[in-house]
Amino acid sequence: MALELKLSLCFKEKCSKLQISDATGEYDVTTNPTGWGAPNLALADVDSATVVLTPPGGSAINYDVTAEVQGGIIVDGTFLLKLVDNITLNDGIYTVTYTVVDEDTDTEYTTTVKSFSTCKADCCVEKMKTKFKGELCGCNWENFWDYYKQAEALLYAAKSAFACGKDAQATDLLTQVNKICSIQKCCC
Repeated sequence: MALELKLSLCFKEKCSKLQISDATGEYDVTTNPTGWGAPNLALADVDSATVVLTPPGGSAINYDVTAEVQGGIIVDGTFLLKLVDNITLNDGIYTVTYTVVDEDTDTEYTTTVKSFSTCKADCCVEKMKTKFKGELCGCNWENFWDYYKQAEALLYAAKSAFACGKDAQATDLLTQVNKICSIQKCCC
């Protein structure tokens, strides 16, 4: 079998950073025949590697990760490609494409992964829930309860839509949650 790239995406530090890791793992004839190493491509033999990140509603950002791949040390099946902390990470769908080139064999390996971030919306809904135990700052209790339940249901629906491959619907539902959050001033 040939090398098959795998990616792992993880939002960290209250969603202020996005960790992009190679999750391909090491070659093993039984447990991982598509991993790094002989008879597949070895990390050190990679000629070039790129990660292209497309944030929600944004333009693609290219990162050269050749040095990270060539010097990668696989621990528990992964190694870090890029820690993105130089852009604002908004809620929505992130698309990451990872490409590795072996010029010796003229082979290009690529994989694309989508991730749906709802960090700010999750924070808002949680803060709305905690307001029930504290002061409501002059808010109308019944309206606030309705907004909370609506935001909670819409957020659940957005996550479900994304899981079912309905990206446009997930984005629309998340927009509705964000509108409720802006009205409630959740400060996330």
